[in-house]
Amino acid sequence: EYVKYQPVIHSRPYVDPKDEGKAEDELDYKIGPWLITFDSFLSDDEADRLITLGRTRGYERSTNVGRMMPGGQHERVVDETRTSYNTWCENECYDDPINKQVVNRIAT
Repeated sequence: EYVKYQPVIHSRPYVDPKDEGKAEDELDYKIGPWLITFDSFLSDDEADRLITLGRTRGYERSTNVGRMMPGGQHERVVDETRTSYNTWCENECYDDPINKQVVNRIAT
């Protein structure tokens, strides 16, 4: 079913057969993550629309969750190891027909 999205595996976890059954913290090497791209998951129009929605809302520097403040919200902590920017898709963005189409595809 996922073949239609042209998945490309860039890396996958590897455990040396002699280490099968060991916990990761018992190994003297790191088990790499799965890294897969789906090259045809979005159409060009969908990608353009998502970029436009993000620009409209505005991107902000990604942060870590800090201590809880009065009122129940958490402090936003900028960490130099996180260099990305993001935005949250709410209200008009969430209700956008193209966004809903993509969200439904992710959910199935």
